[in-house]
Amino acid sequence: MTTEAQLIANRLNSQKSTGPRTIEGKNAVSQNAVKHGLLAERDVIASESEADFDLYRQQLLDDLSPISPMESMLAERIVTLSWRLKRAGRLQNSPEFEYHLRPVEKAHPIPVFQYRWQIAKRFECL
Repeated sequence: MTTEAQLIANRLNSQKSTGPRTIEGKNAVSQNAVKHGLLAERDVIASESEADFDLYRQQLLDDLSPISPMESMLAERIVTLSWRLKRAGRLQNSPEFEYHLRPVEKAHPIPVFQYRWQIAKRFECL
């Protein structure tokens, strides 16, 4: 049973730990649960360089040379999806992925790609 003094102390302490208050702090903690970034909402995750993405994006857009709004939209989609595919390749070659995937993959009855996707989703939730 919680005493009245403990209850008051808990309420006072809870006022001190309200989480980040600045934009920078909120942006930082929003990335705390990201394990691999395959399902990330943002194009560039904390383990990647914004400058590298900007350079990659500019090079692709220069190569694609979109003219119409539809081409621009499709070119942007190509940029973001190809960036995520590069991230998936890094994940596939990472020791953590190999450790969790290889022992089970050989005996698992579902297709390898589907199983790998399930593993990737599980990493995101850890």
